[in-house]
Amino acid sequence: MKIRQKYEKFQNILIEDAPVVFLYSPDYLYPVSKEIKGIGAKFIADPSKRFAGIEGWYVKTKRSWK
Repeated sequence: MKIRQKYEKFQNILIEDAPVVFLYSPDYLYPVSKEIKGIGAKFIADPSKRFAGIEGWYVKTKRSWK
């Protein structure tokens, strides 16, 4: 059974049985220092995604020659 067929089956079960009404969606707030740049996520729906794109985060610093 392909993934699309599985999703269609799941959707049909939800429509027919309506076991719950999805009314609750928690807010996840992650304060970030203004010094950290490159964070593009404005809305995080899943806490496991809070570090998505971390490879692009940076802190702007001054160059010092030694």
